[in-house]
Parts: sequence; C-alpha cells; structure tokens
Amino acid sequence: MSSREEELKAERDLLFQLAQSNFQAGFRKFPKFNRLLNKPDFEALRSSSKSHRAGCLLFFYGKNNGLSNSRIGLAITKKCGSAVIRNKIKRKIRELYRHSKITAVPFDFVVAVNTRKFNDLESWEMQKSEIVKGFQDFEEKFNF
Repeated sequence: MSSREEELKAERDLLFQLAQSNFQAGFRKFPKFNRLLNKPDFEALRSSSKSHRAGCLLFFYGKNNGLSNSRIGLAITKKCGSAVIRNKIKRKIRELYRHSKITAVPFDFVVAVNTRKFNDLESWEMQKSEIVKGFQDFEEKFNF
C-alpha cells in the first residue's frame, strides 16, 4: 500500500470516528462515506455480488470495501409510491441501518425493497418492524 493510500485510509478512519462521535453527541446527519453514491458502485454490487432475501428486503453485498465501515445504497422503485413516500422509506431504512450492527462491518450493501410485500403492509409500524426483521435476519446470517 502506498503512502497516499495509507493517508486516505487514515483520513477516512478519522472521518468515521468523528461522525460516530457527532452521532453520539446528537447530530443525526448521515455522512457521505456511509453511502454508495455513484452508478458504477451500484452496478458492480448487483452484478458481481451475492444476495440475501430477508422479509421485504433484498440485500446485495460484496467483498471487503477496504474501509473501516460499511456503505449502504438504497434501491426504491417508483412502484412504492410518490417521491415523498420513497424518501420517507429511505430515511427510515437509513435510520434503522445506523442503529444496526452492520455499520461496523467493512462491506458494501445495496438494499432493495420488494414493493409488493412492502405495500401490502398496512401501517408504518408494520413496515418498520419488517425492515428491522430484515436487518436482524441479515445480521444473524453473518453473525455480526
């Protein structure tokens, strides 16, 4: 590993620790280094990764990403509803992801929502419990 790569890794680790301390101090922003942001990352995970279905969620997960934390990408189709509803679902999934054990594992994840199963659930509490169950199933599978 070159010195530049080591510097970048140290900088990412420092940013991760800072974000964790900010989160514990009450700041609730979801930092960019915890997100998959570009199309090639999504496509690489979907094409060359393994998948795990848990409830209404489908997890695509890849190899070790070389970071000290995981990154998550969300795939919510327009079948789920309007942009307001899709963004609400994304916010809730991100929040539940932050509180899960998956954040400490250095893997990349794409979480896709099974629209039919998710929309059949009547209330937000039922949807939330389904998402929590999905994360717990995934954690149990890999013993996080």
